[in-house]
Amino acid sequence: MGALKTIEVLFLSRDDVMALDLTIPEVVAAVESSLVEHSHGTCEMHPKIGVHPKGTHPANFIHAMPAYLKSAGACGLKWVGGFAANPARGLPNVTGIQVANDPDTGLPLAIFDCSYLTGLRTAAVSAIAARLCARADARVLALAGCGFQGRMHLRFLTALLPGIREVRLYDVRREGAEGVAAEAKAFFAGEVRIA
Repeated sequence: MGALKTIEVLFLSRDDVMALDLTIPEVVAAVESSLVEHSHGTCEMHPKIGVHPKGTHPANFIHAMPAYLKSAGACGLKWVGGFAANPARGLPNVTGIQVANDPDTGLPLAIFDCSYLTGLRTAAVSAIAARLCARADARVLALAGCGFQGRMHLRFLTALLPGIREVRLYDVRREGAEGVAAEAKAFFAGEVRIA
């Protein structure tokens, strides 16, 4: 029996993932491709399984989300959690890691932070659905929730729905809505109102 080869696994932090500087068109193209693959039945994606450590909030969860995209040659697992009390602790609500595996050998290729990518992917799916389903004359976007997901959704929705002229923001924390309104000035020329 021969010696086993050394296996190298790439580790990427959230900062490393963010440094990739993925653009909205790049993310939308990747997500659309995955959705098409799902509709063609060439992916394997089972319902989430998870655990629910109650801790300080009854809605806490950590879910395992495996997937295999045959045409894309992508295989892996996302292990992601949401803990509602984390922001009060100075921690993000959504955290997790993703493991990418070689679909031919099963060997792990990379382990990386998935919280930022989750924000991008979730916003891209919403924006793709809105682009396909929104009325052609839609001019006003209402956004409830101005945390990380809300910020990502605003970027993607205004990019994919160029007819939007006004955004109305609401958050249980007014300062959250004010922060998103200030950020929006960098990429949205329309009116931003806090509801």
